[in-house]
Formats: sequence, C-alpha cells, structure tokens
Amino acid sequence: MRYKRGIAIVATLALLSSALVLFSACTSGVSQSEFDEVRLQLATTEKQLADVQQRLSKEQVEKLINEAADKKLNTVDTKLALWGVQPGTAPRMIEIAHYFNNMWFAAEKGNWTFAEFEVYRTDETVKNIKLVRPKRATEMDKWMKEAVEPLRAAVKAKDLPRFVAAYDKAIEGCNACHKDSEGGDISLKGVKVTRPTTPIFSNLDYKGID
Repeated sequence: MRYKRGIAIVATLALLSSALVLFSACTSGVSQSEFDEVRLQLATTEKQLADVQQRLSKEQVEKLINEAADKKLNTVDTKLALWGVQPGTAPRMIEIAHYFNNMWFAAEKGNWTFAEFEVYRTDETVKNIKLVRPKRATEMDKWMKEAVEPLRAAVKAKDLPRFVAAYDKAIEGCNACHKDSEGGDISLKGVKVTRPTTPIFSNLDYKGID
C-alpha cells in the first residue's frame, strides 16, 4: 500500500508539473504548434510514468532509492549537516598524540599488549581522517607505510630498541608533514612532536594487569 501511494504521489507531482507548463503555454500567447508540443510532452510524461509503474517492482524501487542515498551519504559533501559536523584532521591528530603517549609508556614498561592496542587505534583514526578529508589520503597512506608499519612490527616483536627507532621515525614523519602543510590559514610549522616525558593519564598503570 505504501509503495503504491508513493508511486501515485510521484506521478501526480510529475503530471501537475507538466500541467502547469501547459497552462503557462495557454496563457502566454504561444502558437498552436508550440501548444501542441507542450501537450505532447504531457502525454509522453503520463505514458512514461505508467511504464515505470509497470516495470519496477517494490524491491527495484527500494534498491534505486537506497543506491541514491548511499551515493549521497558516502560522498564527502560538507554542505550536508552530517558531513559538516564530522571532526576534521586537527582533532584526529590530538587523538593520535594520546595514542602515541600511551604507546610510549606502555612499551617502556614492557606492556606490549597495550602498545599494540594503541597502534590499532592509530590505524582506526587514520581511516577516519582519510574518509572525511580524502585529499589527505595519499600523505596518510605514506606515513602509515613508512612509519606506522615498522612501529607495528617492532611492537609485535616486543623489541624495545627497534620500537624506539620506529617511534622516532614516526614522529619525524609527523613533523615533516607539519612543515609542508597548511591548516586553513594557520601554518602547522608551530606543531612539533617529540618523545613524551610525562604520561597524559595519571590513572593508568602502564605495566598493565598482572
């Protein structure tokens, strides 16, 4: 019932639109041939709507609607409210700074489980950055391959010297990106990342649970 009502509404609106065109033609002093052309367009619209109603099943109509909605919602468009409220790169960088802080002190304590979790969370955040800021995808992929993958390997190997070297390389990558990037009207050259000296969270025991 709801499907048929929807088709009827669409048909009515389309016919009404064509009827208004026809009425406008009648009242604007057009020639007979022009009037006949508009009337033919109206008849064609009626036939097309009837054909669509016969050809498309409810499932096909729903599929077309879903495909259109997916395309709209999965394409970045900051004019849409849902896209406009998504965090951009800057807040995601703060998240990564938290993860790298936790990762450092967890590795120092030999808590490789926690360190690996923070590498994972870095992965997830980078995916989000690439989703909402697709122009940054290339540089983020480069950083992940050259810096984070060696870091992940060191964590999995539970190798602290190797971890430290990979960690330093990762933050070097951050600073190189900051040096070359502009964040709107603000230069990111003022944001230099270093090894942490103090844990951000005083309520975490970086040794983990015995």
